[in-house]
Formats: sequence, structure tokens, C-alpha cells
Amino acid sequence: MTPLKNKYPKRLEIRLYSCLPALHVCRIDNEIFWGPYIMGAQSRNTPTFLVSPAGVMFDILAEHYNQIWTDPRFSRIGFQKVNRQYIPIV
Repeated sequence: MTPLKNKYPKRLEIRLYSCLPALHVCRIDNEIFWGPYIMGAQSRNTPTFLVSPAGVMFDILAEHYNQIWTDPRFSRIGFQKVNRQYIPIV
């Protein structure tokens, strides 16, 4: 991820979980794809659901994602800038 972060420093932010994720959430424009994490299974072999903004689940999943992304109890920034380059925080 370091080459991508260095190539797009203002457009790519990577955060590291400090909590155990129960589901994956991927938002593309006004659609949210989500599904459960199932231990020992690859995500491509698990159910994935599509939610549109018209449904009640959209707001619930968007809030879930935003809380994990912004709350330092649940995630932290994964890179720091050193001498004009971004390096992973270990």
C-alpha cells in the first residue's frame, strides 16, 4: 500500500482496526455492499448484500462504518509522513 499512499497522498487514507470487525462494508458512491466475516472463509465465498440509499439499512451501515473510521477506540491512521514519503506505522 505504501506506493499507492505515496502516489496519492491526499486521496488515499488507510486506517488500522483496533477492534474485531463483524462485517465488511464497502461504499461505492450511493451503494453499500456488506456481508458477514465468517471465520476460515474467504470473503468471495460468503454472502454479500447490496443496499441502496432508499433502504433503512443504508443509514445504519453508513453510521457503523463512520464510527469505526473516526473513533480512535476502533481504528487509527496507518501511515505517517517522513521526509515527504509516507511509511506504514507499525
